[in-house]
Amino acid sequence: MLSLRLAAFAVLYAFFDLAPSFLTHDLGHRLTSGDVLNFFMPLAVLPPLWLVRARLLEGVPDRRRRMATTVLFVACIMIADGHGMNLAANAVARQLRGHEGTGAWILDYFFDEDMGHLLAQGGLLLATYAWLLLAEGAAGPPADRRALLTAPLFGFAYFADGVEGQTVALLLPGALVGALWVVAGSRRAGATHLRQSVRGFLLVAYLTALALFAVWGIWHRGFPEFSALGWI
Repeated sequence: MLSLRLAAFAVLYAFFDLAPSFLTHDLGHRLTSGDVLNFFMPLAVLPPLWLVRARLLEGVPDRRRRMATTVLFVACIMIADGHGMNLAANAVARQLRGHEGTGAWILDYFFDEDMGHLLAQGGLLLATYAWLLLAEGAAGPPADRRALLTAPLFGFAYFADGVEGQTVALLLPGALVGALWVVAGSRRAGATHLRQSVRGFLLVAYLTALALFAVWGIWHRGFPEFSALGWI
């Protein structure tokens, strides 16, 4: 059941994170079909974060449980706030084409590309750390194929967030810290803990993202956005 919830989270996050960029049909006033789909992202993604938490509580000390719950709560607020900010500012930016450099454009850019991305993607990273806090306190069931096969989907979406959102400086070291946390925690608890669903899932996702960051950075000698290259 835990692996199924992790797999559901990975699939939902990747879909709602990536699909809107390719749904560009204008519904009127430059509102796109991607905007409509993107509106539902927090409603689809936040519940699985808490469903995974619910499966990790057994055997976890109260203090660690409260700490992880607080971290996850703050992370979800950051995701929802940052996502809504980015969605609205992104739509407004289309109305400001031709007005680059004006005060309105600069302010909208700040909420879209800077604050919105930092909040949403920082919250996502924080949510994975909340899972790891809980995983430290319990062995949990081993990861099955559903969790391990969908983890790269989440890792790819995480990488895409960093590149297109220009938050590589946050997400790349964040993935490295998470991967080291998984390995160090598993070594302390015994090698078999590496196979625990959450640890296994996150380790595969973190390593996928790190590999993609490395390839992209070497290939382009930096981290240009996909949109700047005309890919989306």
